[in-house]
Amino acid sequence: MVMIVTDTWYPAKVAQLVGQKYLEMMQKPPDKPLGETVLPPIFQQTKEGIHTISVRECRDDRIKDSLMALAKWMLALAEIEGYHYSMDTYIDVTEAHSVIGMKGPQ
Repeated sequence: MVMIVTDTWYPAKVAQLVGQKYLEMMQKPPDKPLGETVLPPIFQQTKEGIHTISVRECRDDRIKDSLMALAKWMLALAEIEGYHYSMDTYIDVTEAHSVIGMKGPQ
């Protein structure tokens, strides 16, 4: 399985706007799955503003679809001035062992 980790940052002065937009988007979920939520968005206030992280797990055969759907989802929020994000992919440690020619823990 692949994990998609999404990091977002935005200034505190647009937090209400981001929250409002997020709630609107939750009312009409994307037409393609974003993967299973492993870690729902968590929130941190920093001196630069607001930072959130979320993690989704997607099946290997759905990586492209999940990334494309998530990118469309995130672009709707990126319309807000100062909002930016990154999406990174990870594999779990069990699968990572195969990279070094080992069988991982079960």
